[in-house]
Amino acid sequence: MRYTKWLPTRGPDRRSGDAPLKGDLAMLLILATLSVAPYVLKIAFYSDDWGFLSMFLNSADQSLSGLLAAQYQNANLRMRPLQMVYQAVLFRAFGLSPVGYQIVNAAVLASAVLLIYAIACDVGLPRTVARAVAAVYLLLPNYSTDRFWFAAFGYTLTSALFLLSTYASLRALRGDRFVLWFGVALLTLAASLLGMEIVFPLSLLLPAVLWLRARSLFPDGLRAHLGTANMVLLFACPMVTLAAALWYKAENAVGAAPADMLRLVRLTIGALSVNFGTFGLALPHTTAWSIRQLTPVALVLPCILGALVFVWLLQGDPPPGSRRFWMLVIAAGAVVFALDTAIFVVTPRIGFWSTGISNRVWIAASLGMAAVLVGVAGWLTSLFRGLARPLFSASVALLCLSGFVINVAIAQYWIAAWPQQLDVLGRMQRALPHPRSGTTLLLYGACPYIGSAIVFESWWDFAGARKVLYRDPTLTGDVLDDARSGRFGITDDGIWTRLYGELRFYRFGPNLLLLDYQSEAVHELANRESAIAALSHGTDCPPGFDGGGTVSLPFDTWYSVTSEKISGRLSGL
Repeated sequence: MRYTKWLPTRGPDRRSGDAPLKGDLAMLLILATLSVAPYVLKIAFYSDDWGFLSMFLNSADQSLSGLLAAQYQNANLRMRPLQMVYQAVLFRAFGLSPVGYQIVNAAVLASAVLLIYAIACDVGLPRTVARAVAAVYLLLPNYSTDRFWFAAFGYTLTSALFLLSTYASLRALRGDRFVLWFGVALLTLAASLLGMEIVFPLSLLLPAVLWLRARSLFPDGLRAHLGTANMVLLFACPMVTLAAALWYKAENAVGAAPADMLRLVRLTIGALSVNFGTFGLALPHTTAWSIRQLTPVALVLPCILGALVFVWLLQGDPPPGSRRFWMLVIAAGAVVFALDTAIFVVTPRIGFWSTGISNRVWIAASLGMAAVLVGVAGWLTSLFRGLARPLFSASVALLCLSGFVINVAIAQYWIAAWPQQLDVLGRMQRALPHPRSGTTLLLYGACPYIGSAIVFESWWDFAGARKVLYRDPTLTGDVLDDARSGRFGITDDGIWTRLYGELRFYRFGPNLLLLDYQSEAVHELANRESAIAALSHGTDCPPGFDGGGTVSLPFDTWYSVTSEKISGRLSGL
């Protein structure tokens, strides 16, 4: 059977009441505003942010082109021109004021949600379903890091631009102002492909989506409607753009490697454990854990948001009663999720943790996750004919409420980590008001994590913060965790550190210093004996995971243990 048996054969008439209503868009904006209200004014800079800020502040040329040139020296940034432009523009606009960065990112996320709703309506989905998918996606905690972390804001912008390209392509398909909409579609697609790589697999779906929609809208054929030239442009140009972007990425790729069985297994287990584990099967447990992190007052806003979603979904048409329709929604979501996850087959540089910075990569795949969750809710509630509408509304409202609660709970760690960073920097400045250029300072005794948020954990964030504070690009630094963590060690010649599998070595000498966070004492590490004496006392910091912090939810623990066992078995083959 054709898919059109369960989908409307006509798109919404933009002059009728079936069009995406301004009221729906306004409600989504209200939900987006409420979703960021608890943290948007309290989040600041973390981890990689310090490296970027130090790069900008210490650039000899403070013009936009100068900031772009400074970033171009970084291989990781060079392969993502969109991120370079975005970060330079944000820095030029806001400097060291984090609020501006956060507000812009919140606006970009809100625009992505509005585009999801508009696309869903344009392809013919019932407005109730479009509302539900957009609202659930907005509140999903699967990509919570993209809400908080400046270094990850490129993921949000990449996703929003790709969605804008998809919406413009659908508008061009109708022939309404073809040149305008086609131009917007092509430019935004190119921009998104030159951002984060997460939208590459979804770009392959675009011609199929356009073809299926064209069959529904124009039974007599798209060529008769658009003309041969326009039809070729609409279908061929995105693929040419994709090929060009792939070539550019391949020429500048960092860390890419051929896939092997171990990585495929690790990717499958990690992707499922985070998205369908912590935020799927274990969602009630994760929500209960989040509630315990919050005060009763902090739970008021999530309840208000859940009530708004419930009442909103009760308005208008009831959800579709066809179980086949809901199965189609689930299948489409699973395809989007699986296809977008496949991009990580070519890189080993991906981590899997539900609440740490590693979840930033799921912002595009989460669109498929939102469709799956809404589809499951629709299928289950369709079993209760007379109560389908209120049950569906309640189910989606609970999904939104739980996502909001989890996001707010995670945000509390990021909020708490910022003053802790300032405390570390304050102690450093008191102990070393005028450091010599070219010195390396090792931080010891300060806990690298507060929950899932990073205080200072590595050479790039602590060294970057030193360069920002003193405006001296020659300063370097690193963080020494508790000796029991296995992240650093002392040799006859110096001290080594290990994080994310990367080793650094610091040779003893007059330029190697250690800051004891607790006593604010500075020690010169001239030899092995002086290092042992300075590091003779332990710390009270809880053990943490690289990029994941000290929070370990059940499926994170299960994934960590399972992946190690499988890695060991496969390595022995």
